[in-house]
Amino acid sequence: MNFTIGALYTIALETPLFVVIKLPMAFVSIFFISYLIACLREWIPGKFLKQCVTWASLLISALLFITEMFVFFNFKTIFNASTIQIFLETNGREAHEFIQNYLSLEFLGIVLLLVILFYLVFKIRKKIEKGITSLFSFRLSAWMLLLLLIGGGGVFGFAEYRCFFNSLISYRIMSPFQRLVHSYTLVQSDFKAYDELLANLQKDPPQITENASTIQNIVLILGESLSRNHMSLYAYDKPTNPLLTALREKGELIRFNNVVSPSLSTLDVMSRVLTFYDNDSNQEWYKYDILVDVMKEAGYKTFWFSNQESFGIFGNLPAALASRCDYHKFVSVKNMQEQYGDFDENLLPLLDAQMDSLGKKNFMVIHLLGSHFRYINRYPESFNKFSGKDVDLPYNSYKKSLVAEYDNSVLYNDFVINEIINRFKDKEAVVLYFSDHAEEVYDFRDNNSRSAELFSGYMVEIPFLFWTSGIFRENYPEKVSLILSSVNRSYMTDDVIHTILDLADIKTPSFIPAKSVINPAYDENRKRLILGHDYDATENKGVLLND
Repeated sequence: MNFTIGALYTIALETPLFVVIKLPMAFVSIFFISYLIACLREWIPGKFLKQCVTWASLLISALLFITEMFVFFNFKTIFNASTIQIFLETNGREAHEFIQNYLSLEFLGIVLLLVILFYLVFKIRKKIEKGITSLFSFRLSAWMLLLLLIGGGGVFGFAEYRCFFNSLISYRIMSPFQRLVHSYTLVQSDFKAYDELLANLQKDPPQITENASTIQNIVLILGESLSRNHMSLYAYDKPTNPLLTALREKGELIRFNNVVSPSLSTLDVMSRVLTFYDNDSNQEWYKYDILVDVMKEAGYKTFWFSNQESFGIFGNLPAALASRCDYHKFVSVKNMQEQYGDFDENLLPLLDAQMDSLGKKNFMVIHLLGSHFRYINRYPESFNKFSGKDVDLPYNSYKKSLVAEYDNSVLYNDFVINEIINRFKDKEAVVLYFSDHAEEVYDFRDNNSRSAELFSGYMVEIPFLFWTSGIFRENYPEKVSLILSSVNRSYMTDDVIHTILDLADIKTPSFIPAKSVINPAYDENRKRLILGHDYDATENKGVLLND
């Protein structure tokens, strides 16, 4: 019973390799816990107390099983931090309506059949136990348990190498009770960390020294883990950007050629690109004015749409920044330990729902899940265009498949960005897209990672694109000229706040014209230092285009 839902969830969502790894891990974990409970039961004196422990264990297991079965049946998930957070934020009326909406006869029928099956197994357990006892002595059983635990430890060790450390605390290898306790503890910890972060953020409204802003719609799309070295828009040899390339050929899209990210992690990048914090700063990032606050103070209605984590160690910072907008919405409630997010196209209905609520001036942040690992989970089957056979690299089939999956995620990203742009074609709008950081995907060596120790230019070489609508180009030809004249400048996105405010004609005491890439006073000699590495002095870099 304890094993069932986690096993179904793993089989439904994992690749065959991970199913083979995680099912034995889950079995060992749950068997060990059940064995400990059975041992503790034997220490309890009296038959009545033993039966109480037995029936209490069965009752708890049954309740957890039915509840988790309900969650899995309706939402294809299990007990995790997201489901626990939703439960904690649901009041009695909402819970009643929720059960009315989702409790179906089909679900009750499945639960009844499973309960009958478990009951029959429980009724014949004595015959099973008698058969096992006649075949194996207790000593032999103990040796078998030891071998099972050693084998399980080997599986754990392999998983640490193969699935990264996160797999060791995977929800799918826990019992339902473990998942419940672990998730509740994690949610409480995240709530506390989130409150502390909110308390630290700059509270004073930003000071605006000049506000001549008139652009009606400014849209910032933040990508994830997308390298320009895998974009056909940047001369990659596979057609991963047919739609964006078409926009550029029509003169709507402007490509910057020499832009890098300021860090290798999303959180560090976001704390820089969305505030005035950069390599020249001498305070913590949260002591500086935040971009959405400045835009709001300048009269813009602010929006935040995200397909990233809504809470947790990686989600708290974006969620705290999003909460400062007039409107913010996440595709779903999830944290960093859940690898299976929604596709980025699910942001589009959220965006569409707000198009009739726009103000006279609007600033939007749209945060994509982009090309985040695991790449195969970032796009629907219809975008599975490339395979390992298309990859001409001297590596094994698994690594070639990873490259192909990454390219498919880039192709899907092309579609999503184009769809967002389509929402603004008939409006006065400018859209800026760039990725938080890049990813090295076997580009020049046997490596698929981002780390300061193995630093290369491929890890930070990102796309940086402006799209302008026809109305914008007609109303602001001088701004378009400034953008076009800047496409070959070397730039790092920790100063993007200066560029956005410069574009919007908004000035604050922290604004520096020399840090805006579209400003005539831009200082191109500023060193681009990334975790102690001088990018421009780095040997291993991708192809640099020049327009």
